Amino acid sequence: MNVNVQPLVERNNAFALDLYTILSTNEGNLCISPYSVYVALAMTFVGARGATEKQMAKAMHISFTQYEFHKGFAQLLKQISAVGQEKNIELLSANSIYPHNRYSFLESFINCLKENYDTTVTPIDYSEPETSRKIINQWVKEKTQEHISELIPSGMLDPLTRLVLVNAIYFKGFWEKQFDKQKTVNSSFWVSSEKSVDVPTMRQKAGFKYTEDNQVQILELPYQSESVSLIIILPNARVGLAIIDKGLTSQDLSKWLTESSYETVDVHLPSFKIKSGFNLNEMLKSMGMLDAFDERADFSGMDGTQLIYLSDTIHQASIEVNEEGATATAATAVVAGTKSLPVEFQFHADHPFIYFLRENTTGSILFIGRVLNPAG
Repeated sequence: MNVNVQPLVERNNAFALDLYTILSTNEGNLCISPYSVYVALAMTFVGARGATEKQMAKAMHISFTQYEFHKGFAQLLKQISAVGQEKNIELLSANSIYPHNRYSFLESFINCLKENYDTTVTPIDYSEPETSRKIINQWVKEKTQEHISELIPSGMLDPLTRLVLVNAIYFKGFWEKQFDKQKTVNSSFWVSSEKSVDVPTMRQKAGFKYTEDNQVQILELPYQSESVSLIIILPNARVGLAIIDKGLTSQDLSKWLTESSYETVDVHLPSFKIKSGFNLNEMLKSMGMLDAFDERADFSGMDGTQLIYLSDTIHQASIEVNEEGATATAATAVVAGTKSLPVEFQFHADHPFIYFLRENTTGSILFIGRVLNPAG
């Protein structure tokens, strides 16, 4: 059954920008995969009922029935997986759950995850938390090409843990128009209105999709096959990022991309490498998921009881952008326990900017972040 995934993508992207707005209040560079977080939460949503289900639906912008939502996600995962089969691009998204081997989960819950999320199911014994942790981390390490090796930290799991749901995503792509390494030079990057740092800055002049308004410049750098692009939002003012951070919406992004046209652009872009990690519990609560993390939680769609709640939602992501292309990885785990995630334009990215890694066939935002200091 073919399903129109665009309404789901729009909600996924709205969640992405909600999450980015909250995380942008933290200091420093930022890299997250809202797509990975959303998939992990979607798998958790399978078991949500009552007020917990309503709160998750609101936070995730879900206005579909459970059946419609999960069937839509199955189609979305299928389309993104097809992009991963194209030449010159590596795009892998994988899902796995780790139920306690002596705890009974509903067959309907497990079957929904298998059928719609292509989820592998590996029962493990949480009475041995360290052994369980190593098993889960090894899977994440393999799926992210060894970029993320310690998603679950020591001490997070305990004998009361009943289930861990994990999504991992890995992307590696080469620019459609690669930067010449010989043209990379150290240039000033303004970390504030008065302070700059010298960083390796890539340069090329070529045709790219571009637009601008009185606040920002938007540049799209496609990878080979053009199914995935890096989109950069550069404020016109050196200190303009804070204003964009607070008001960025999916409608803004759609408008800019619609208005973009192919132009000759003189691009100056710093190479950068960023790794971020978060426990998302408080952020998800601030988005309206209040009951899921305490004794009010109702995940009776998982086990037929109301004993399950979410103890932790953890996320790690990284991205590296250089002359050849980019490598980006992320993983998200939801831990559940019993009660006791040819006019020439100049585009000189010499001050803080926002970036998106976007899958273009569906429009899904796979990664989002910002660069405040490429040297840091």
